[in-house]
Amino acid sequence: MLATCITQLSQTPTQPGPLLEERAGQALVVLAADRQLAYRTDARTAFESISSALHSAPELRRRLASYVLQHADPDHVLHLAHQNPDTGLFPDEDLLHWATAWPTLSQESRTAARPSSATAHDLRTPHCARPSMRPGRRTMP
Repeated sequence: MLATCITQLSQTPTQPGPLLEERAGQALVVLAADRQLAYRTDARTAFESISSALHSAPELRRRLASYVLQHADPDHVLHLAHQNPDTGLFPDEDLLHWATAWPTLSQESRTAARPSSATAHDLRTPHCARPSMRPGRRTMP
């Protein structure tokens, strides 16, 4: 449903109303907050649909990505960007955009875009190699 919404927003002849974009941004923030979704195999198709919709509308994609940076928890943004790259929210083709926009981003958005040392370690460690995820192993609470 979110992919259809983004496609409709991108096909609007004029810039879509701020309320509609905000709703799409809110849906992406909720998506970012769902850490378990990254590990569901049936979610891959949904992520690919979202990615396709975002790919066809680069300006809208950047506005929605900016919304996510401003409103989502920094850890959720990193999780979405690194564990679910199929969403297409932060593609490599936007690196120049974000590099030039960096000085205009709020401190909260910059924090969301920068991994903490613990998060960076988690992102570098393969999911199956994390102690709490190894089969047959338990971690102490």
